[in-house]
Amino acid sequence: MNTVLDTVVIGGGAMGSAAAWALSRRGREVTLVEQFGPGHRIGASHGATRNLNPGYHQPEYVAMLTEGLALWEELEQESGLQLLARTGIVSHGVNPHFAEVASALTAAGIRAEFLDPAEAAERWRGIRFDRQVLHMPDGGQLSPEAALPALQRLAAARGAEIRHHTKVVEFAVFDDVVRLTLESAAGTEVVTAAQAVVTAGGWTEKLLAQASGKDAGGLRIPKLTVTQEQPAHFRITDDGAMWPGFNHYPAPDY
Repeated sequence: MNTVLDTVVIGGGAMGSAAAWALSRRGREVTLVEQFGPGHRIGASHGATRNLNPGYHQPEYVAMLTEGLALWEELEQESGLQLLARTGIVSHGVNPHFAEVASALTAAGIRAEFLDPAEAAERWRGIRFDRQVLHMPDGGQLSPEAALPALQRLAAARGAEIRHHTKVVEFAVFDDVVRLTLESAAGTEVVTAAQAVVTAGGWTEKLLAQASGKDAGGLRIPKLTVTQEQPAHFRITDDGAMWPGFNHYPAPDY
């Protein structure tokens, strides 16, 4: 049996869930397939918090930030949940682009201010600053464990089908359709869709590399440069305190 669908979103993490919500708001018929169960911890969309870091100066990123901040507000209003705590983001260390970041954000209506090391140390005691500090109050902490269920619930309310424990085992691209073979506890199913949105995280390259069909042509994602990021957490001593997230740059262009 070959089921015909409109739009299939492959991967139910943050990207896929947001895509399903956005597409359903535009009236598209959406089917989201996720190989694991709700709230799984195998990908990159789990955990208590994620930074929303506005620290970019490239025009395309600033445009996405502006739209993204507005969309988080819309999602909060629609879901009735607080998903973004605007604690702010503080960037410090050796970064030659801080002035460009502040200028680009200010021009876009996103708040940014510089603090000298003494002022920053007084405001956030216990953190050592050795040079000018960039404070971005509109950044903050997102809750992925609240956001993902909200995105999927709201997408489903608009008619989207959310299918967990459903794995894409074959992916073919043709002139005007894509064909997917899905595996789940119910068995194997072949579906055809007008379009597919691939948000499979660490599985994306493998999925696209094995794609077949006339227009597949060895689909590849752009080359990615992997860098080591070292998170650190501090014990809370004042439950009423509202601390920002800190980004430290130990070297230029780190």
